[in-house]
Amino acid sequence: MTAASMNGVSSIAASKHHAPPSYPVMAALTALPPLTVGQTVYLMDSSWLQHWLNWAWSLHPADSLQRLALQWNLTISPFDVEGPGPIDSSCLGSEADVTILDPSITSVVSGSILRVRSDVTTKEEKKQDEMNASGQVIAVSEEFYEHLRRVHGVVCNDGYTVSFQRQERESLLLYEPLESPRPIEFKRKVIWGAPHTSHPGPHMSLMEKLMLQEDRPTRVPVVELHPPKLEYSVTRIDFNSGASNHNKGVEVGEGFVYVSSAAPLSDTMSTVLRIAAPNTASQSVRLWTEMKYAFPGETKMPVDGDGFELVDLDDKSRTVSDLQSTRLLIETRCSVNLPWTRQALIDRLKVGDFVDAQDIAGQWYEAVVREIGEDTIKVHYLGWHSKWDGLVPKYKTESKGPAPPAPLWSRTKRWREKLKVGDVVEIRDSSSIVNRPKWYSGIVKQIGKPTDRPRVIDGGAELEDSSLLLLHRTQQILVEVEQEKADKATMSTAPMSPTTADPPFRRWVNLYGEEVCALHTHLNEKVANEPATLQYDLGYGRDKPVEVLKGHGAGFLRESLRGSPPAPGSVGLQNLGNSCFLNSILQCLSHIQPLTQYFLKDQYLQDINKSNPLGSCGQVSEAYAGLLQKVWSGEYSILAPRLLKQTVASFAPQFDNSYQHDSQEFCQFLLDGLHEDLNRVKKKPYVEELEGFGRPDHETAIESWRKHLLRHDSVIVDYCQGMHRSHLTCPHCGRESIKFDVYSSISLPLVMHKDKMSTLSLEDCLEKFMEGEQLDDLNAWFCPRCRKHVCALKLIALWSVPDILILHLKRFTFDTCLTSGTMLRSKIDCKVEFPIDNLDLTKHVLGPIDPDAPPIYSLFGPRWSHIW
Repeated sequence: MTAASMNGVSSIAASKHHAPPSYPVMAALTALPPLTVGQTVYLMDSSWLQHWLNWAWSLHPADSLQRLALQWNLTISPFDVEGPGPIDSSCLGSEADVTILDPSITSVVSGSILRVRSDVTTKEEKKQDEMNASGQVIAVSEEFYEHLRRVHGVVCNDGYTVSFQRQERESLLLYEPLESPRPIEFKRKVIWGAPHTSHPGPHMSLMEKLMLQEDRPTRVPVVELHPPKLEYSVTRIDFNSGASNHNKGVEVGEGFVYVSSAAPLSDTMSTVLRIAAPNTASQSVRLWTEMKYAFPGETKMPVDGDGFELVDLDDKSRTVSDLQSTRLLIETRCSVNLPWTRQALIDRLKVGDFVDAQDIAGQWYEAVVREIGEDTIKVHYLGWHSKWDGLVPKYKTESKGPAPPAPLWSRTKRWREKLKVGDVVEIRDSSSIVNRPKWYSGIVKQIGKPTDRPRVIDGGAELEDSSLLLLHRTQQILVEVEQEKADKATMSTAPMSPTTADPPFRRWVNLYGEEVCALHTHLNEKVANEPATLQYDLGYGRDKPVEVLKGHGAGFLRESLRGSPPAPGSVGLQNLGNSCFLNSILQCLSHIQPLTQYFLKDQYLQDINKSNPLGSCGQVSEAYAGLLQKVWSGEYSILAPRLLKQTVASFAPQFDNSYQHDSQEFCQFLLDGLHEDLNRVKKKPYVEELEGFGRPDHETAIESWRKHLLRHDSVIVDYCQGMHRSHLTCPHCGRESIKFDVYSSISLPLVMHKDKMSTLSLEDCLEKFMEGEQLDDLNAWFCPRCRKHVCALKLIALWSVPDILILHLKRFTFDTCLTSGTMLRSKIDCKVEFPIDNLDLTKHVLGPIDPDAPPIYSLFGPRWSHIW
């Protein structure tokens, strides 16, 4: 405690000397905000707060005090008006250290509107309330506690009383041993507790049990009473000790801190380094954490070493709860020129070592080292075929891609050690071929002991390397796989095992082998009981496609294949039979970022218009959303868009075949189908066409767009629709007609040259589109003045352009055969050059241009139909 801080508090107290007697009570009540997750709280003895309530009531008898007493399970006594004195929480401390919370304390009562408990189950609530009523620990907000100790003071662990405690220098730390005297206080964090699921009672009706099954587990806020204790030791390398202690260095200090398990790991470790190794440059200090791999009778480590691995301080995704051990080792050196005496993981790796490795989609998996190159390491991801083996860098790089290998189970979960009977895991189908496995969900029926003699497994899935076991562990589990047929699943046991294979689809598998994986490794979370590959078909007599499951037998149609794509969203689409027109458009549309995010975030659900007779009752939009969910899930390398194709075909019979089709036609139908499915206008009003002749263009354009929105308002309109100005002139009377029409794609004509192999530019096609033309007899315009159809002169100009611009090149011409009179189609094969970036349409847009969003486009979906 410094004199300056004490004087500062005294001056504040003096300035409030003439305040009303009830001021401290009113100020304390205003410092009681509701407790929320992430907030800091202090634990206080209920007996001290009981005295404070009585004293506060004598000064300020308010209803808020009564409500506070109810929340704390306390009763105000108006006869006890003696002041509570300084805060004394020594009764809550442990015998070894009074400043550390007693381990026997297991419950709290919140001092706010939100009720906070720690690990309290439903059965214990009544018992807990009785304990609280007799006097327990109460959690109060940091603001409330700060006010109390400034008014009443705090008893320190040496028996003295202080009226002010200096601010904690590191807010991440809940407790750090400092110089004496120290106030006795117990700062804690409010965190999310484990999901709480209600269990059916013995007297519940069937309907109550069914409704209970629909309820999702709820997470409740809890106060973290006993946070992790991080114990650290500090070693130092100097010029004298480096040679003789090349493995350890010289130990120069030790200590411990208490931190919240929900605190960010990188920030917490940086704070510990600043405390344990002050005034040490970042290049001269490293922090190691102990990794625990102990198993009965096991001596081999995943990688050679003493069990300590470097902590990545740049990893912002982990919290303190991800640590396997609370033992830390801080390594320092007196000069940056001295070599480190401890080898990092990458310098100790050998072929066959087990690590955590990241794939190109950013997912972490358990892996085994296959090859070690100069700059890269080849790893095999456990549970995946070797064709998915990946190259990861040895060291960190600035470029995007997988991170270097990490210690085993530092990024992945140790789910096998927490497995219980009744849990669900993924099991490789016993009939799967090696390079194309199917996965099912299986139920754990029995868990063998780690020390049991391995059983001989017959009838399991064929594996590339059946001897590959994580950490060479031989523990086995008995699983039940409902989808497997009886004649394909068998089980053999060693003589010492009394378990028999009954029923036949129960079999033993190696828990640490490649035949079993954690749930949702290969199977989608929504369809965990389905195989990894799906085929879609139309049910008999149904209008809507339904999902059916088919095996890998004869006649199996093209299907999806699970695996990691080379980049997010870079998933191949299976050709379903001349379906390249569909696949190319889907690849382009799936990379329209705002439209794809709209579906991935399920925003489309609130816009589905099932009453629109022009739509599909939401079936097209739901099928398209389902496809996007799989494309961007990172779980597939190849997808068969069968469901979407059949859904579209059920409403557009021209696509219900395996013929070739025009991709522009399919694109237009799909966009129109999505628009009608997602049209926010539930009841379309009648709107008359607007004639713009004799009116300013900007007024006509705005009014036309307003009329359009009265009947059409969807995400397709938001991003993919613009307006063009159509100007018709009668060649006989000169009557003009100006209208503004909405478009979602522009069909550009190609300039014909004698040399059919000549090269055109996209600018030439745009200029040709803007040129005037005379309509033919088939497209004649009815002139209201002449009262007949005439071959009018037509001029089209772009008035506005959308955020997503689709340009279609018209590569076919149609001529009449002079002999038969039939229409003949010929293809234009000339090349068209187009820019990849900076397609500037400013000079082609007739309407106003937003200076903040000029019509300058970048190409992202080239096909015969080019999408900007």
